[in-house]
Amino acid sequence: MTAALREVLRAMIDGYARQADADAGPTVAGRRAELILAEAALRHACVPAAVRPPQLAVLGPTQTGKSTVVNLIVGQSLARVSPLAGFTVSPQGFLLGGVEPSPGWTSALPAEWVRRPIDGLASGAQRRAATPPTSPEYALVAPEADIPPPAGLPPCVVWDTPDFDSLAAGGYLGGVLEIAALADVHVLVLSKEKYADLTVWELLERLAPLGRPLVVVLNKLPGEGGDAVVAALRGRLEALAGPYAHAPVVRLAYLPGLAAGEDAEILPEVWELRDAVATRLKAAHAVRRAAGVRAVIAARWDRWTEPVEAEAAAIDAWRERVAQALAEAAESYRRDFLDHPQRFDTFRRATVELLRLLELPGIGGPLSQVREVLSWPARKLFAARQAWAARRIRERGVHRGAGSEETVLFELIEHLLTTLQRDAARRAGSASPGSAVWRAIVSRLDQHEGRLRMTFQQAARTQREEFIPQIHATASRLYETLRARPTLLNTLRGVRATADAASVIMAIKLGGLNVNDLVFAPAMLGLMSMLTEGALGSYMTRAAAQLKARQFEHVRTRLIEGVFAGELHALAAGLEGEGLFAITRGQLYAARAALDTWEDSADG
Repeated sequence: MTAALREVLRAMIDGYARQADADAGPTVAGRRAELILAEAALRHACVPAAVRPPQLAVLGPTQTGKSTVVNLIVGQSLARVSPLAGFTVSPQGFLLGGVEPSPGWTSALPAEWVRRPIDGLASGAQRRAATPPTSPEYALVAPEADIPPPAGLPPCVVWDTPDFDSLAAGGYLGGVLEIAALADVHVLVLSKEKYADLTVWELLERLAPLGRPLVVVLNKLPGEGGDAVVAALRGRLEALAGPYAHAPVVRLAYLPGLAAGEDAEILPEVWELRDAVATRLKAAHAVRRAAGVRAVIAARWDRWTEPVEAEAAAIDAWRERVAQALAEAAESYRRDFLDHPQRFDTFRRATVELLRLLELPGIGGPLSQVREVLSWPARKLFAARQAWAARRIRERGVHRGAGSEETVLFELIEHLLTTLQRDAARRAGSASPGSAVWRAIVSRLDQHEGRLRMTFQQAARTQREEFIPQIHATASRLYETLRARPTLLNTLRGVRATADAASVIMAIKLGGLNVNDLVFAPAMLGLMSMLTEGALGSYMTRAAAQLKARQFEHVRTRLIEGVFAGELHALAAGLEGEGLFAITRGQLYAARAALDTWEDSADG
């Protein structure tokens, strides 16, 4: 049920990581931290509560004594204590009360995490010096069987975590957020120097929507001044409301031997701490995690998805620009070819086919043979001249079709690609949201320009051949109309025979013209006048208009929409590149729907 949601959350985490690498600022880093917490919380919430033992996370900024507090809670010196800042950089879990690590909940930890013995965990200095960087690590430690946990503490897992406020914390903050998402109860360890740090309250604001119980420990307090610090702390907790408004605050005085466990058992504050933790751990099964996960994600969803929506809007804008450019191309084809009196040759081709149908039985065939024989030298010379012209065009790097329609279409293709490249480059250079999409599209246009041109030109030639049956059909309809007028048909056949003889003479005089040229020679004017005048003329005009309309629709659907649109829209599919999230709007909708309908297994 939550697979679509987890997929989008992970994709946004990766996307914000790429933006953070590009020095996009603290906002990006903050959103990525929120997403890491949300994805981890969702993942752990899908583990049944019966499988997962109660979990306690001890959190806090550097040098506040988190490891000392862990040892005070468990009643043993298990966590490694060091005076060095940033010593602990890997989560360390301590299994209390005979709890064994169950695959049902440990398998929900990140797959890249490596479990090691606690003595095998790298320190902060070792992690920073490691080349290449080591994989994230964690430890799960079971204390000696004959040393029970403190009275009142239920079987549970207590986690010691790294700091989240040092300069190096960005390298292991994910581990802190992972354990915070896993935990049923949070223990926040602060000091007089750290309780007001911005990073502390940023973390609490991220954790608050989860609804997990909180216990605050004010550690290393001096003999005087503690009341003022506690009062200020309580005021800020009440401002956060929710589960933090009435969170208990336990004060621990600064005692040099406390880290080693000296006098810990006789301090009433230590028993107060254990009692507060035990009470909340025992009630952990009543915490309904689904509501907290939904609250975390829903509260920040619009903010997280801003750049994703901007990318989707940019892709929509590209599709709109392509649609506009294709509409302009269609009108250009209509204007520069179909409505151009010299270039539009389609109906003339239909007329030539009609003239072929007007051949007189027994006369048309021999005349055609004579025409072919007499015009053969001229046609060979004409073909050689065309080949020479085509070779000169190729040498200049300009491609042109043989006919007027191909010439118009090829020029249209050049204009289409040039216009789209220019517009995409202009938008790619701006600082507006979604500009990364335009940069990726420009890159693809540059990469595929040659292939697109060849594909479009070949499609233009193909559609011209595909339209030939429509030309023949028009000629056949014209001929059937003439058959309904036998007198006019016989007159036309007579003129047709004369025109054939005249065309043979003209072929000799002009030095070689093809049949299409000959049929429109002066000797054919009488024939064409008879076709276009009188009652048949209006029918010819309608036939020409219908043929033009069918050709426009054919080019629009088969070429412009059938080939051009698909290739150009594909340029914005599956984009990859710097600063891109590559998440579709459909994935966003599916993820949000999964969140709205999800109920975690712990809620039953």
